[in-house]
Amino acid sequence: APPTTAAPTSTASTTSTTSAPPTTVPDTNGPPTCSSVRHEAEAARLTAVQIDTNWAPWSGTGVVGWFDTPGDAITWTITIPTTATYDLTFGYASARPTWTRSLELDGTRIATTGGPTTGAWNRYATTTPVTTTLTAGTHLITLAYRTGNTEYLNIDYLQLTCPTTTSTPTTTTTSTTAAPTSTT
Repeated sequence: APPTTAAPTSTASTTSTTSAPPTTVPDTNGPPTCSSVRHEAEAARLTAVQIDTNWAPWSGTGVVGWFDTPGDAITWTITIPTTATYDLTFGYASARPTWTRSLELDGTRIATTGGPTTGAWNRYATTTPVTTTLTAGTHLITLAYRTGNTEYLNIDYLQLTCPTTTSTPTTTTTSTTAAPTSTT
């Protein structure tokens, strides 16, 4: 979990056992509130899908495959320490054409996500982010094959990332008028 006070200014290094190191993004109203965390698909609650270890290189211990029939789903239980806006992306591979899936938060569909073919079952890509606000507490994030969704695919992980805020640089122009100089 992100610290609730300002981080010490130590030069000591830390190590992380996750496949993607967490990144803390400061909140302009106080201490850091949001981090980037990868959640492996094979560690989630699986409905009518299977863990597949035939398509390395994956980021954890396998991928979730056989994800091709209405009712198939992957559900992650996520605990959010502080309300924040997150980008949700999925690592996937598919040798099939463009695919789609329903993205659900606490049982309510919030978006349809998907992506183009990666050209091979072991060639991975990341979906376009879906941005949503997650309140502090525990949530269920489900990627599900619902009626109208398309194609087979393998899911490697769910990545939650705080969107970076960019500020527009301010340019100040100062104009001064110099007295004319004489050349005589």
